[in-house]
This record gives sequence, C-alpha cells and structure tokens, in this order.
Amino acid sequence: MADIIPFPHKPTPKEGVEPYFGVCPECGGQEEGFNVGGNHFFVCHEHNTVWNPAYNLFSGWRDEPAEMHSANERQVQSMRWVDPYYPPEGGAA
Repeated sequence: MADIIPFPHKPTPKEGVEPYFGVCPECGGQEEGFNVGGNHFFVCHEHNTVWNPAYNLFSGWRDEPAEMHSANERQVQSMRWVDPYYPPEGGAA
C-alpha cells in the first residue's frame, strides 16, 4: 500500500458534497464511491486522490461482478492515497 500523504490546510467541502465519509484534503471534493470487494473508496479525480473510509458498510458490493471490482482496483492503484479531511459538524473548516 502507498504512503498516506498528509495535507496541512483544511478545505471547505464543495457545494453538494456530503462529507460524512471525508473529502479531498486539497479541495473539499468527493466524487463517486466504489468498491473493491468489501472495501469502499471515495475519490477526487481533480487531484487524483483516493481514500478508504469503510469496510463492509454497504452490502451492495456483494452483488457487483468481480470484473467491476478488478477495474476499480486498477483505478485505486493509479491514484494517490490520502487521509480524507473530516470537517467539523456543519461543514465549516
């Protein structure tokens, strides 16, 4: 697994982003969530970042084809692993 990259500033979550599972520590964004087996990932394509906030929280991964999980794993491996930013309740940094 890659080294986790810490970020010193605290971004404001982008409009429309639900920060419950964290946001990109660079911009406050969060794009699609996807699964690799029972691991759930969220990404920011703008900054090529990925984080893994949960395991086996959403049961839908069991119904997804193995090919989808393989493609998702390739995507995860090509991105930078980060610790997501969790803004204080209310979303303000």
